[in-house]
Amino acid sequence: NFDDPTNLIISNTAICGEQPEADLTETAVWNSHNEKLITANPLSGSISIIDVNTYMTDTILDMEGISSVKQVTDDHLLMGGKDYPYLLLFDIPSLCVIKQFNLSDAYLIIPSPDQQYAYAYSRLNDKLIKIMLDGENSKIEKTLIIPDGASLYLNWEFIYHPEISPDGKHIVLSQEHTAIIIDTETLEVVSNVSLMGDYMFDIAFTEDSKRLCIAYWYTIPYFDIVYLDGENSYLENTVYSGDGIGGMSVDYNQVDQKFYIARQYDIWVVDPATGKVEETINYNPDNSQVQICIDPQGRPIVNTFSSIYHDGTEYYFGEPTRPMHVDFANNKCIIPNSGPD
Repeated sequence: NFDDPTNLIISNTAICGEQPEADLTETAVWNSHNEKLITANPLSGSISIIDVNTYMTDTILDMEGISSVKQVTDDHLLMGGKDYPYLLLFDIPSLCVIKQFNLSDAYLIIPSPDQQYAYAYSRLNDKLIKIMLDGENSKIEKTLIIPDGASLYLNWEFIYHPEISPDGKHIVLSQEHTAIIIDTETLEVVSNVSLMGDYMFDIAFTEDSKRLCIAYWYTIPYFDIVYLDGENSYLENTVYSGDGIGGMSVDYNQVDQKFYIARQYDIWVVDPATGKVEETINYNPDNSQVQICIDPQGRPIVNTFSSIYHDGTEYYFGEPTRPMHVDFANNKCIIPNSGPD
């Protein structure tokens, strides 16, 4: 009765399916320690807990507003969402939230490599926080107020997010023609590196954390390589694309120790120290390449809007996918689909 807003009742309920469905899934976590696959379903407002041995959903949790799940320790996830008022620490064995942090819009979550800390960034509040991870005793240790420039491909929600170096010492944020280098121990800006490109889309670090390569966009025909050394960081090389084509993604190959840049339709193999293109790989993809990862054998895995390509084989999905997550420890490639199901 709209004339009496205090008199609110449920007049009817429509059951839209016999089984709860996944929907608009953006992120998924494969947790081998507890043998669970966890996904966030923002449309139905739920979290799906799936048994990795049977691929059957064993638990559905009503958690509205969660769109991002990220593993931060063997037993814990951090969960947040766009417009969601909190960042949640979730315990997988007990399937419950054990800590709540007051940070809204916290869907950009950055685990530290040693599982001792995690970082979360809210673009709504221009706030980066550092969390000491200790189960129920976890707490926010430091906060940094800093704006971050976002590149966003709206159709499939492939989005740039800040990255942490493999040694866990630095976080890199994006601003206009600038890479912001943040010391993770002090959570302070130690360097502002001027770039040729404008607003990052993807970042890849060398294994020794000394260099990082930045991809921007299809229409930005170059890729910057930054030498990472705290306050002494600087732009070391820029890789120019003579045909005017840029790319959205880059990864580092630990086998041949090269950057692999996924341009729109081919892959450039680039020497990190010199910035020289040493090889071009072409899979003849069905449409634009949006993401690249390298498997432990040094072979590229390329994600387009509807397929992945790996080791000479195309795997076609028929509808747009979200960014894939490659779990090397379990030899899995997790590819969320916008659904339903």
